[in-house]
Amino acid sequence: MSSKVDRTGWSRPGDVSYFSLAGAQPKLTLHRQGERWGIPAGRTPTTHILKPPLRELAGFAENEHFCLASRMRSGYPWRDPP
Repeated sequence: MSSKVDRTGWSRPGDVSYFSLAGAQPKLTLHRQGERWGIPAGRTPTTHILKPPLRELAGFAENEHFCLASRMRSGYPWRDPP
């Protein structure tokens, strides 16, 4: 099995973390505790995911918003983030 290096990803040399969030676009994971924000490392859980818009995926943000809003209106049970 081979892996591809994503040069568009948001990381820094020397980052110590394990990132296993699949998908077609780069993502930045964050951890929020109270009023403080940070980049999770090691076993620190992710509480938020930021995905910058890409020109190649026009309308992607609107589609994702529509899908999430539809799921919320469906009444399907889910867990709120901490």
